Amino acid sequence: SHALQMATATAPAQAQEVTAEDQRNINTFGRLTTRLKQLDGEINALKAEITKIDNAVDEAMLCDDVRIAMGDGFVKVTSDQAESMLTELGASLKEDLTRKEAEVEAISATTTRLKAVLYGKFGSSINLDEKWSLCVCVCRRNV
Repeated sequence: SHALQMATATAPAQAQEVTAEDQRNINTFGRLTTRLKQLDGEINALKAEITKIDNAVDEAMLCDDVRIAMGDGFVKVTSDQAESMLTELGASLKEDLTRKEAEVEAISATTTRLKAVLYGKFGSSINLDEKWSLCVCVCRRNV
């Protein structure tokens, strides 16, 4: 009797059938995870660009005249003009950064919800970790 209980306790759980809704959730999770990775790169690039702009504003304040790259050439502007142009560009980049960070928050909330739904149904038969590709292991047992 004890051996039967051990065998039953260690036997794999009955495989869950993957429904169309499950497949949509899995696909949505995969797309959102890809978008999160893309946004991470975009956010890092924006932060680096904002830092460069902030440094350029500081440098422009110290100069009497500044040359701004326009296409293949340079245009001479006053330090006040350069500061104004750079500040406006920095503000635009910061707005873009804020939008992307808000998108990350929204996507993270959705992926957290989807993880709960998918792990709730499939348990350890599904792997949603970043280091592994998304997969569902569905085993059919002959009864």
